Amino acid sequence: MSSDPFHEIRNRLSVPACLINSLPKSGTHLLKKVVGLLPGMHPVEFHLGPERFNPATDGGTDGVPGEYPPTVIPLGVGRPRPASREEVSRALAQYVTPGRYATAHVPFSPGLALVLNELKITMVTIIRDPRDVAVSHAAYICSLPPDNPVVGTPLHRYYQSLSDGARLMTSIVGVCKEPDGPVLLSIKDRLEGVLRWESQPFNYTTRFERLVGPQGGGSRDEQLQEIRAIARHLGIDCSDREIEAVADQLFGGTGTFRRGVIGGWKAQFTDEHRQVCKKLIGRLLIDLGYEQDDNW
Repeated sequence: MSSDPFHEIRNRLSVPACLINSLPKSGTHLLKKVVGLLPGMHPVEFHLGPERFNPATDGGTDGVPGEYPPTVIPLGVGRPRPASREEVSRALAQYVTPGRYATAHVPFSPGLALVLNELKITMVTIIRDPRDVAVSHAAYICSLPPDNPVVGTPLHRYYQSLSDGARLMTSIVGVCKEPDGPVLLSIKDRLEGVLRWESQPFNYTTRFERLVGPQGGGSRDEQLQEIRAIARHLGIDCSDREIEAVADQLFGGTGTFRRGVIGGWKAQFTDEHRQVCKKLIGRLLIDLGYEQDDNW
């Protein structure tokens, strides 16, 4: 660790509040570990999700992607639900204070961008190859323990009625059986909603593949570079030894992360899954660098 006796004190005084944002099943727990292991950062028991807020009544549509007025903030990526900007701002100001970090699954919205700027909250977003996200999502929905709040919802019941292949297809193309049935946006809509945060200067977007390291099929050098980039974005000065120590503690330790590897989709996709994905997100995969063309 650093030999500077004032190193930790300076970090504690300078680190911002941080909102960890993710496309679900993209490595949320991995990113939480990184931020939590950085000097001066501490978790707060708060998740920015729709269950904490009353539905907004002045605009926005439940479960439908699109533009929202600045007074409304969509919460949730799979099924965005409109919440009042005023309520969200009040909650973030209370819980996400300097040196504290909380989690969220939120698509971009002008309202939340304004709130984060006003409160000086920094965001770090993590994405992952959407094919791996779809595989992880399909398995996750059906493996939830009985006390999970998702269990018993229309989406959970719907997944329970499907074959493994149909579950994976649903996690790719989504489902919408309103008003009382399951709703899930397509993987394209889910990913694009999160990617729009890249244009905001207070946000840094990392990738699971860069952060997971050799135990998950990645590179140690890339992992170290990405940890340092996140620390730099948060204004935290870390020595090389501190960055190495963070990397050494990352893999494993959470039920949802210990099996995280790159490219697991290849063993799960059928030809039908591949063809549907090529039509739906083929261009996006190329733009993000996950593929060079459609020959995969």
